[in-house]
Amino acid sequence: MKGQTLVPVPVSPERLQSRGFNQVTGFLSSAKLPYLELLTKEETRHQSHKNRAERLASENPFHLKKNVTIPEHVVLVDDIFTTGTTLKNGASILKNAGCAHVSTFSLFR
Repeated sequence: MKGQTLVPVPVSPERLQSRGFNQVTGFLSSAKLPYLELLTKEETRHQSHKNRAERLASENPFHLKKNVTIPEHVVLVDDIFTTGTTLKNGASILKNAGCAHVSTFSLFR
């Protein structure tokens, strides 16, 4: 992972307030892995409450944080891979911002 920056998939501010933590940043912190928070997320209906077609048709809820420097190599980290929509959407934002290489990693599938 040398030369790659870990970027956690964010949770929305509303979800963070109700849950109290982001499970991905919690995992990375517990593992003592450095990461960079580059993305924000708008509140949407829980992915677990959507069927496959609804997940795939959802608008991209992610945005790039303001005034961030985009690394050349990123590993986008999420907790669960179901349809790949979350990682696809996050990667799209990073690539459009100029990230040359985006890899993904999920804790569970």
